[in-house]
Amino acid sequence: MSLFTQDAGKAFGTSPFMVLSRAKYPRQPNARTVWGASLTDVFKYEVDGDTFRFAGSFEINKLPLWVGWNLFTLPGDRVVVPNPSGLRIGRYRGTPCYGTAPSLMVFQDGPTPVSPIECVHAFEFTQSALSEACGFRRTAIGTTAVLTGELLNGEVAVTIVEERGRGRRKEQITHLAVLDPDLSRIVACAPVGQGTASNQFPVDRDASGASIAYVATETEIVKMRRSSSQGTFERVDAARTNFRGRTGTTPTLMDTSDGRRLLIVVDGRCAVTKVFTGEIECSEDNRPSELVVLDRDNLSAQPLRVPLPEIIDTVENSPAVLGGDIVVANYSGYTPDGIKDGSPDFARGIVKLRWTGTGFAQAWLRNDLQISGIPTISSASQMVYSSGAEADGNTYVYGLDLATGETRYRALAGPSKSTSERLRDGVFDAGNNTLINDDGSAIFPAGETLVRAR
Repeated sequence: MSLFTQDAGKAFGTSPFMVLSRAKYPRQPNARTVWGASLTDVFKYEVDGDTFRFAGSFEINKLPLWVGWNLFTLPGDRVVVPNPSGLRIGRYRGTPCYGTAPSLMVFQDGPTPVSPIECVHAFEFTQSALSEACGFRRTAIGTTAVLTGELLNGEVAVTIVEERGRGRRKEQITHLAVLDPDLSRIVACAPVGQGTASNQFPVDRDASGASIAYVATETEIVKMRRSSSQGTFERVDAARTNFRGRTGTTPTLMDTSDGRRLLIVVDGRCAVTKVFTGEIECSEDNRPSELVVLDRDNLSAQPLRVPLPEIIDTVENSPAVLGGDIVVANYSGYTPDGIKDGSPDFARGIVKLRWTGTGFAQAWLRNDLQISGIPTISSASQMVYSSGAEADGNTYVYGLDLATGETRYRALAGPSKSTSERLRDGVFDAGNNTLINDDGSAIFPAGETLVRAR
């Protein structure tokens, strides 16, 4: 395998989110575009054979207050990026990219991978729109429109956080709003529950063809059902969850070979509590971290709880799943020398568990690797991809054999330096999603560059 890097000359921040475009280019049928969003920009990279290069960016925010997590592509050459703060750049006044309310911003590509990025539309979550569709007036600005997902019939679901009361009586209620495929209006809105939602939510379809979204809050994982044909949207089931820490809680769907429809989350003993420093705090509850296994068809039933190895203490709550295999890594975010309990932590450990028909059994455990990011499984190569730091302070990209856990690929991505230098100009694992391209190559975010292993 070969390793490619391409510096964009822009600081993407600690956790850019990336997706692969659905568009195909007439003159470059094998080319794909990687879209991403950072603290200040929407950006794209061209991927075509051995070509891997920065292809352009569009500034969306002057102040690095938020990352456009959970951007998603629409059919054709469009990509949608959430703007939860509502802050826009003044020079775009009079264009779709200017406004004052939280929004979904729609960008369009051109006929070639290096065509300029164009802002073509924005749906604003104004107080009047939310009052008419959802029946409330006050929203928590900064959380509105953070969590988005495309439903199975082309509609788009977005979390909206309502604020009720004031002072000590103030509470937050999460709602899920559904927009039409053109992102022109809210067509449905329903309450999820108390608290705020976290990260993304998976979507599947029930027997009737309705869309099901699983939304995690601080205390529950809620099953929301949307039937566009019947015009209904409602909360239909929920599982009470008392996680010790919530680095990120994105429930993961799993369909076993024996017909079980499962929803998997990890309850970690420790969690990253400070985004900008990567500081880790551990619960007073010292039980081992656990795999929490829920039945999607009976979400409120008693979950199966599977203890993880003692070494797995800090995790992203969203495991990697392929078939009956689950991979969980000891996670230290984008700062592998972050502080945990007052001492440096290199958070070594990655484990694979396999569905047995009645539960999960450990297949292999590596206690010598430090994994900064979230592992990703490739069905084509049957490898587990991730990256992390080693004792020399540098960041490495890994490919592990899914069946055995053995290292099949290891490459130096670049010097990580110290935490303060890393955030400015180091090459490091940015602690977010890894993409698997059509050709089997893996693409990682790494500070001011993306790294591609081919």
